[in-house]
Amino acid sequence: MVHFFILVLHITVYALLLPNQALSDTQPMCSVIQGLPGLNGRDGRDGSNGQKGDPGSPGQTGARGEKGSIGTPGKAGPVGPKGNQGEKGFIGENGGKGEKGDQDVAGFQKIAALENKMTLLENRLSMLKNIVLFQMSEVNNGQKMYLISSKQANYHTAKAICEKYGGTLPVPLSSEESSAIYEVAKVVKAKTSHRLFLGINDIKQEGVFMYPDGKPITYKNWYQHEPNGGSGENCILVYEAGQWIDITCNATHQVVCEFTFP
Repeated sequence: MVHFFILVLHITVYALLLPNQALSDTQPMCSVIQGLPGLNGRDGRDGSNGQKGDPGSPGQTGARGEKGSIGTPGKAGPVGPKGNQGEKGFIGENGGKGEKGDQDVAGFQKIAALENKMTLLENRLSMLKNIVLFQMSEVNNGQKMYLISSKQANYHTAKAICEKYGGTLPVPLSSEESSAIYEVAKVVKAKTSHRLFLGINDIKQEGVFMYPDGKPITYKNWYQHEPNGGSGENCILVYEAGQWIDITCNATHQVVCEFTFP
């Protein structure tokens, strides 16, 4: 509003001066009174962007930076194609045949024979160690030996004692072995008034007498009307003339063991 008032004032003064000038060109000109300075105008609007200038010259190369830490391994790349097969190598020459060694057949046979004898002696020595606690009878039936213990026991205990030393209760497989066992029984009867158990019984199945290995007996030497004890008498005792009778396994008799030599 102030700006407008000053502008009107300027125009009025100028209009008043014009008529006086028109009246006479010869009149002296009035001095012009200088008005007050105007106010500053508003800032102009921003102009449009100029065109892009040419690129400047490259700057100097900077100093080399420090080495960075090693990054995590990348994923394995795809398997490459299979390479071509290489050339076949040269085959070496066959070596010469070695000389045939000397064969001493007789020497091998002697060594084998000695080893067999050593094995046999070791087995017999082991057997003798197992029976040192027994009293030897005077009966030796070929490869079998019958040894009389100083103990009396029932069937199961007597069986365990014999097995502890590598033997069994006597097991006659033929009339010859039955006769040999009877000779031992006579010695036992004379010295101790006892009889001896055989290693045969029908404990597992009534009426089916078996050897210690579980096989049915193939040789029999029963006393007349024997066996007759039924399920109450499952063990065998050497009786008169070496014949057998069935008897309860809980009876106590002399421990006699049979050992078989290889």
